Amino acid sequence: YIKHPQMAATKTKQDKLLERIKELRKKECNKICFDCREKGPQSVNTTFNTFVCMMCHGIHREFNHKAKSITMSTFEESEVDALEKGGNEVARKYWLARFKSGDFSIPDPSEQRAAREKAVREFIRLTYCEKKWVAGDKDKEKKKKKKRSNSPSSSSSSSSASDSDSDSDDDGKKKRKKKKEKSRSKNRESNGSGYPTPVLQTSSSSSYSSSTPNSSIPPIRPLQEVLPDIGKLVVTDKTHDSWASFEEEPSKEKKKEKKSKKKAVASTPSP
Repeated sequence: YIKHPQMAATKTKQDKLLERIKELRKKECNKICFDCREKGPQSVNTTFNTFVCMMCHGIHREFNHKAKSITMSTFEESEVDALEKGGNEVARKYWLARFKSGDFSIPDPSEQRAAREKAVREFIRLTYCEKKWVAGDKDKEKKKKKKRSNSPSSSSSSSSASDSDSDSDDDGKKKRKKKKEKSRSKNRESNGSGYPTPVLQTSSSSSYSSSTPNSSIPPIRPLQEVLPDIGKLVVTDKTHDSWASFEEEPSKEKKKEKKSKKKAVASTPSP
């Protein structure tokens, strides 16, 4: 079995990081679990840079906090650097700055595990989620309250500006309403109703007759006088290229004349 050189390098790097973590655990403040005070912590909370026991390790995972086992996990150099800057003592100064002995009590490790887990879970919730004993939170709240109390002028100026804007909007609406009412009253006076008087558009013939009512209209002439050759139509024969002319059909009187002529010709003796 041949070891890969890259794997060997990573192992040596992890070994060095583990040695640094074990040296940090040897400090008096890191020999006890930060949350439940149990001796010999076997895990590291990388979210808050503290040493914790395996029970607190699992409870922190319930709150989505990152926790790693010292012997079973791999660490990054940035995590070890943050742990060296932090530790249980630094975390206690920040998270438990205003904590007193009577504020919260955790059962001893010799008591039942279920009751102990319940108490530790509540302690972790109050400490990290609600930040009940964090240093500086009350001071910040007091400063915020002072700023709010010392700034009534800004709030009054903003309220006065908003009031002036609303007043100007109301004035504009009133003016528009008055204009509409005036236009409606004018239409009522002219038409007797609230609607404008309709304007009828006349055609060209009506305008002509209204403008010249007494003008003389030319007499109507028959179509044959105007167009005497209208009875003769010239069309082309599509089947042949010859031209064909068609005359107007004779009237009844002409037909009678033709019949009488034929009878007269037939009655006359032949020479």
